[in-house]
Amino acid sequence: MKLKIKNLGAVKEIILDLSKPLSVFCGQNGTGKTWVAYVVYFLARYRNFTRSLGSSSFLFMKSEEGEEESIELNIDELWQYQQQTLKELKNRLWRMFSLEQNKQNIYFDETEIDIAESFETFRERILSLELEWTEGGIFLTKKADSLSIEVKLKNVQMAIRTFSFVYDNLILFPLNNTIIFPVERSAAFSFGRELTTEKKQWEFARKNPEKFSTENITTVYPAPVEDMIDFASDLTQIQKIKGEYYDFALVIEKILLKGSVSVDEQGTAKFSPTQSKKTKLSVHQSSSIVKSLLPLVLYLKHRARKGDLIIIDEPELNLHPANQIILVRVFARLIKAGLRLLISTHSDYIIREINNLIMIADGSDDVREVAQEKGYELDKGELISAKDVGVYVFKYPQEGSRKAEVTELQAGKSGFAVSILDDTIDLQNEISADLYYALKHGKPEK
Repeated sequence: MKLKIKNLGAVKEIILDLSKPLSVFCGQNGTGKTWVAYVVYFLARYRNFTRSLGSSSFLFMKSEEGEEESIELNIDELWQYQQQTLKELKNRLWRMFSLEQNKQNIYFDETEIDIAESFETFRERILSLELEWTEGGIFLTKKADSLSIEVKLKNVQMAIRTFSFVYDNLILFPLNNTIIFPVERSAAFSFGRELTTEKKQWEFARKNPEKFSTENITTVYPAPVEDMIDFASDLTQIQKIKGEYYDFALVIEKILLKGSVSVDEQGTAKFSPTQSKKTKLSVHQSSSIVKSLLPLVLYLKHRARKGDLIIIDEPELNLHPANQIILVRVFARLIKAGLRLLISTHSDYIIREINNLIMIADGSDDVREVAQEKGYELDKGELISAKDVGVYVFKYPQEGSRKAEVTELQAGKSGFAVSILDDTIDLQNEISADLYYALKHGKPEK
C-alpha cells in the first residue's frame, strides 16, 4: 500500500510504500520527517465506529451468538469507506498535532492524504488478503482470492464496533497495529505521573468549559506523545501479558542495556544492572541508553504482535555509535520475525549498518562468509534485502525554499547513499585534513 501526502507542513509531497518491512527517513532538520511519521501513525490509530458501514454490516448484525456466517464483501462499499476514512483523518489533524480546532484550515487546508492506488488495484489488494482475526468475542477468517469473510459471533453487542474495525484493517492493510516512539519517549517514562496529571487536568477542563478555562492549562500533547504517556502510566496492566516478542526484549537487555527491565507493584519501571541484579534503579537513576530503549523493551515484552509497525524517531538517541550498530542488527532480527519498522534518523552509523545488512543479504556466499567472520549472526536474521527497504530523503531544494522535496532512493546490492550525510562527512574530513596540514607544515601556498 502506498500512502500519498501533499502539502503537509514543510513537505511538498511524498509517496510512501508502506508494504516494505523497513522504511528509513533521512534529511535536514525541519523538513517534515516527524510530521509524516505522525500521519502514518494517526492513520493506523484512527478509528471511527459511528460511521455508516453499509449492507455488509447489516447482514453481519443479523448473525446470532454461536452462529457461523459467510459474508460477501462489497468492494464499492469498502472503497467508499476508505475515501471517507481519509477525509475524516484530514479533518482531525488539528487533534493529532495538538492545535486548536479553529486552526485546522490554517495549517491543513491544502493538505492531501490519499492511498495511491486505482479502484482495480484496491480490489486486487483486498482480494489477495489472507487474514485470521479474533477480537471482542468475534472470530473472522478470510482466505486469499476470496471476497468472503467467515464470521462466528460470541458477543453480538460488539458486532458493529468489530465489523468497523475489520473494515479499517482491510482498507489500510498492512497498516493496522502501530506504535510510535517519539523523541519525547524518555520524558514520558521519566515524568509519566506528572505528565499524566497535567493531561487529566486538560481533559477535565475541556469537558467542563463552563467551570474551567482551557487558557489556564498550557500543557497539551500531540497524539503520539499523549499515547506514549498513556503507555508509561499503564504498566501495571501491561506487564500482566507476556507477548510473543518477549525473547527479543531479552536480547536488547543483554547486549545493549546490560541489565533487565521490570515493573514494580506500583506500576513503575525499574532497571537492574547485570552486575547488581538485586538493585532496582528508577528511570531517573538509570543511564541514558536505558531511558531511550526502555519503552521499546517493555513494548516487545508485553504488547508487540506479528505485523505491527514500529515507528521510531531518532533511534540513535543517547546511543554510542557501537550501540547504534548493534541496534540496527536487532531491527533486522525483528523484521525477520514479522515486525515492520519506520525510522527517522540523522545517524551515518545507522545508514552504513543498514547498507552492510543489505550487502550480506543480497551478496554472494563469499560475502556471507566474511560477515560471519566479522561476527554477524545470519541464522538469527542479521541481514535484510534491498527490496525490503524504502529510503526517503527530505531536503529543501535551495536556500529559502518554503517546501521540502522528498526523494525516494533505490537501494541496490551495496545499499544506498544519502548525500546529505556523506557531503557533511566529506566536508568535515576536508577541513580536518587542511587544518592538520597547516598544523604540521604551515599554511600552503595558493
